[in-house]
Amino acid sequence: MIFDRVIVSMYGTNCYILGDDAGEAVLIDPGGDWDAIERKIQELNVHINAIVLTHGHMDHIGALKIAMQELSVPLYYHQADRGMIGPKAEKYLEDGNEIPVGELRLKVLHTPGHTPGGICLFETTTKSILFTGDTLFKDSIGRTDLGGSMGDLMRSIREKIMDNDEIPEDCLVAPGHMGTSTKQYERTHNMFRHEWETAGNS
Repeated sequence: MIFDRVIVSMYGTNCYILGDDAGEAVLIDPGGDWDAIERKIQELNVHINAIVLTHGHMDHIGALKIAMQELSVPLYYHQADRGMIGPKAEKYLEDGNEIPVGELRLKVLHTPGHTPGGICLFETTTKSILFTGDTLFKDSIGRTDLGGSMGDLMRSIREKIMDNDEIPEDCLVAPGHMGTSTKQYERTHNMFRHEWETAGNS
């Protein structure tokens, strides 16, 4: 499996490249600095077959238009964020959809809260990576003051991630900003864990 990231834009957004051993790959959240993203694609020697957005905020879509022009591949995101994004999706994602990445599969988890159309992407073939966008960070969570909902975010984390037995405890959490973590680490260390536990029981 191929897994790498490029830190882009003034906001330090994580743009990810995920691919199978044959080099079939997807580009997740091209937030800016297209030249750096393009260099990484070339360095990894992968073929990008889709662009996937975890949500519609500008720091995650800053290089979207040029990426679409240069790659000429389908775009996928959740329709609830359509008004933020502009370019139409080849397919509007829904909870439970699967995105093929060569021999790999990404399962869509609709996790509203940071934005109405926020999603996480769980790699189900090896069950080793969960891309959380701005839903869940190491030791923290995404902000909700830009059209989001704290209640929705807490329920999303509890129901779609923490109570989801399909996602192993040692699964790598690859967030939209900052460094990686694991599901188990966030369950025991995240400063908001008590809030999502309460929200999940309400």
